[in-house]
Amino acid sequence: MIRQSRKLEHLKYSLLLDDGPAAAGFTDFHLVHNCLPDLAWQDITVNTAIADIPLSQPIIINAITGGAADVMPINCELAEFARLTGVAMAVGSQYSAIEDPAAAESYKVVRKLNPNGVIFANLGAHASPEAALCAVDMIGAQAIQIHLNAGQEIIMSEGDRNFSGYLSHIEAIVKKVNVPVIVKEVGCGIAREQAQALTGIGVKVIDVGGSGGTNFLAIEAARGQLTLDAELMSWGIPTAT
Repeated sequence: MIRQSRKLEHLKYSLLLDDGPAAAGFTDFHLVHNCLPDLAWQDITVNTAIADIPLSQPIIINAITGGAADVMPINCELAEFARLTGVAMAVGSQYSAIEDPAAAESYKVVRKLNPNGVIFANLGAHASPEAALCAVDMIGAQAIQIHLNAGQEIIMSEGDRNFSGYLSHIEAIVKKVNVPVIVKEVGCGIAREQAQALTGIGVKVIDVGGSGGTNFLAIEAARGQLTLDAELMSWGIPTAT
């Protein structure tokens, strides 16, 4: 029940709280105008790929929720939107369904509503390779996200406190699953050194998830009625950096 109510609270506070307070950094960039563009509008495409998975556009609905009846309608609406627009979609952490198979329907509904779409599974780095296989099979995923959220866990009163062995856990998942592994942060960023370590064990995609957007430190502080100082609330590597 803690996990289920937490998912609904995350959605509640993500809507109530502003992004930041750290800036994402994109305002530091300015595109240089080209007065001689040697192209035709009708020839421009925005097709791209993630880990050789074709995407019709460089936008995805990133991991948000699942795992409880009270948030299943959110996944239903997102799955329908993904089907209509052709964007890829990641589900939220599936660990609740690994612990309790009754929670699996809130994730499976995404594939039911979007049978031909690109869907990514999602688990934390503490998960076993067998759990990763189960998460992929649960929704017929084309890839699996492994999320890193040490900052969030530390602020969360019921959060994890042991992050040792994560790199070896992820390496075991890479070796076990037959789909690409994407490693993502949830708002504090991934530095070059950790990105190199991750790609070195076979991770195909790095989702930097930097600071400046949704702030899970602020969300967990609001949930726990904690007051964090401004420096801690701004913790992380700006996304643009």
